[in-house]
Amino acid sequence: MVKLNLGSWDNIYLIPHFVELGWTNIDFSNTNNIADLIVKDLTNPLDYEDGTIDYIYTSNMLEHFDEINGLQFLKEGFRVLKKGGILRIIIPDIDKLIQVYLNWDTANETDSIYGTIQFYKNDWNIKDSVNFFNQFTVQEVLAPYGHRFYYNVENLRNKCKNIGFTKIKSFDQGNVTEHIVFENMDLHYGYHKDKACMYVEITK
Repeated sequence: MVKLNLGSWDNIYLIPHFVELGWTNIDFSNTNNIADLIVKDLTNPLDYEDGTIDYIYTSNMLEHFDEINGLQFLKEGFRVLKKGGILRIIIPDIDKLIQVYLNWDTANETDSIYGTIQFYKNDWNIKDSVNFFNQFTVQEVLAPYGHRFYYNVENLRNKCKNIGFTKIKSFDQGNVTEHIVFENMDLHYGYHKDKACMYVEITK
């Protein structure tokens, strides 16, 4: 079984753990000189033959590519996956981000968006909707490796369908999966708490 963790970060604690679980970890930098981390610009083709990969996991990386490079990444995932292989993607959901902004001051505990707003207020220490908006637009766009393109589920679904993927399953929260190989991956990265993300499993 071949499993790729793409955009894995160069975390000295996480990478050895993922190696033990059988993941090949790839990122664009390795500032911590981790022995088992492969350095590669993931806007370029993957160094794998067609139909040779069982699983791909990528967490909060795709939004750092512009739309063209993001589409190329999805095509590469399709190319290298075996038939029936799974690509799990975690990225910010623009629809949820908009709802957070619009309901920042008015959401109450009965609203589905309430927990997400509290997450940004408490975990990210964002004080108001204006700062939230700037965090995810101006600051991210201007950052050297910031966000370059936001998706919603329908946009990502259509792109994957046009590429040839056969099934796209989305989940409302992290650390929920139909495949045991992905269990607890979101927990390690901490994004399981971020309900403004989409959690999607895509089958070739």
